[in-house]
Amino acid sequence: MAEKQPLSGNAPPPDVLATAPPPYVESVAPGNYGQPPAPYPYYQQGPLPPAQPYPVGMQAPPPPPPGVGVVMPPQTTVIVHQQRLGRIPATCTCPNCHQAVVTQTMYDVGLMTWLICGAIVLFGGWIFCLCLIPFCINDLKDVRHICPNCKYNIHLSKALN
Repeated sequence: MAEKQPLSGNAPPPDVLATAPPPYVESVAPGNYGQPPAPYPYYQQGPLPPAQPYPVGMQAPPPPPPGVGVVMPPQTTVIVHQQRLGRIPATCTCPNCHQAVVTQTMYDVGLMTWLICGAIVLFGGWIFCLCLIPFCINDLKDVRHICPNCKYNIHLSKALN
C-alpha cells in the first residue's frame, strides 16, 4: 500500500477538502459596496404597492378616440304600482292591449261556493234544497275582471279575500 505523504504547510488532507463547504463570501449588489444586501420584497415594511387593475398578461382597453365620450344613461327608478282589483269594476291598463280601460266583472262559481254548499248538505240542508243558496249569492263567488276591448282575463279575485 501506498503511504500517505506529509503535506506541506497548513493545508488539510485531500479527503477533508472534498467534503468541506466552500468558504463564506458575502455577496454585495453592484453599486452597494459596503452596505448589506437589500431584503426580499415580502419582508419590506410599510405600505403595500398598489394593486394592478388587470391580471398579468391582460392589457387595459384602449382609450376612446378623441372627440368620442362615453355617455352613461341616467339612473332611473321605475316604481310599479300593482292595483289590487276587488269585487267592483276598476280602471286599469290592460296587459294585453295596453289600453286604459274600466274592467267588466263576471261572477264565477269558485271553491268557497262549493265549500259552503257542502257544509249545508252535511247539516241536512239538502232536504229543502237549501244547499243551492250559495250559488245565488254573488259575495260567495269569485270575480273575474275582463278587458272590454280584447276580452283578456286581467284578474281573478277570490271570494272572501
